[in-house]
Amino acid sequence: MAPHYEKVLSQKLPTVFEDIAAKAAKCQNDIDLMNTVTSLLNEKVKYMGDWRSISGEVFPRDLEAIASSRTGDCKDISSSAGAILRSLGFKVNSALVARGLDIHPNYIGLPSLDIFNHAFLKVTAKDGSVYWIDPTNDISMAQDTFRDIAGKVALVLDIQSPSYERVSYGDYNRAVILMQKDIKPLSISKVLCDIELSLQGESASTYTAAALYFSNNAIKDQVITQLSGKSPNKKDINYVVLPDLKSRIVKDLSFKMSFYDTNFFSKSNLGFEVPLGGFDELDTLFQNSEERVTDILMAPKKITHKMLLKGIVVHDLNTLNFSASNDWFDLSRKISHNSQGIEVLTELAIKHAIIPSEFTETEEFQSLRDYYLNNFADALLFVEQ
Repeated sequence: MAPHYEKVLSQKLPTVFEDIAAKAAKCQNDIDLMNTVTSLLNEKVKYMGDWRSISGEVFPRDLEAIASSRTGDCKDISSSAGAILRSLGFKVNSALVARGLDIHPNYIGLPSLDIFNHAFLKVTAKDGSVYWIDPTNDISMAQDTFRDIAGKVALVLDIQSPSYERVSYGDYNRAVILMQKDIKPLSISKVLCDIELSLQGESASTYTAAALYFSNNAIKDQVITQLSGKSPNKKDINYVVLPDLKSRIVKDLSFKMSFYDTNFFSKSNLGFEVPLGGFDELDTLFQNSEERVTDILMAPKKITHKMLLKGIVVHDLNTLNFSASNDWFDLSRKISHNSQGIEVLTELAIKHAIIPSEFTETEEFQSLRDYYLNNFADALLFVEQ
């Protein structure tokens, strides 16, 4: 199989691919160059496979055939990107992997036509840095690894030394979600909410190139729901600021929103209350975990929620503070006074893509699960009027 892939990778570039190489060659660093190649290729060649023949199911077509048809499957598109990158001085090998978010990274078996479902690239730069590039995505992210191939065992089709290699995992420190909420009470029933959302690294992939597929209004509606956690009346929205979402290259993104919330506080016999909430990721992890017997697949990321309640008075803050850390995730909540009011800082770091079933059976996990479900996720902050 490797000789067939190597043959295509070594072919002369068609004119349309030469143009991509010329534009990419102007980039100042390897990351920008690889992202430029894959994003421009995505504009020229659309994903559409022809698997009616044995060769069409197993081997990539010649570069000229791909360029003239402007269509191709994962084998064709990966080989096209690989050939362009080779012409720019990179060492490139085709690779096969079991792609999918629901496929365990440790899944492996004897080589066969059924064990792998996807072709992509192992790219080695001149300085020895290794990148796992999947150019079949609608977006480009050479600086990190897409989740559906991260950590998987890949078969690298090197004629001289074919091998199984572990695809790199994404670094949770680079997949960051930071949300800042400033809450200013205007009356007992109404507050002004100013929200800023920063998405960094892989976390920004959710909205990358969104403007190429959805209308501005559709994107705004999704952002409003995500930032506010509800569907506020349009007359209560002051503004929504979106970044440029036309690029296919994953870059850090920032969003802003301001709106009036008439249901922020809830009335109780103890006064007014603010639900602090938890994290969807942990809700999924802990719910029904006592019945689970398999490993749990997670998306490594770092989430920080900051909420400033301006002009608010709260007593006994320490009772809601919490911190827990283990090999797989860190969780904390800290509530404190500052010159403007009360600040609530809630953080979650998912450090690994796999939480093994052995850990979910430990007393540490079960104790943390019980505390989270009974105290953390449903915590209420009672404030004076």
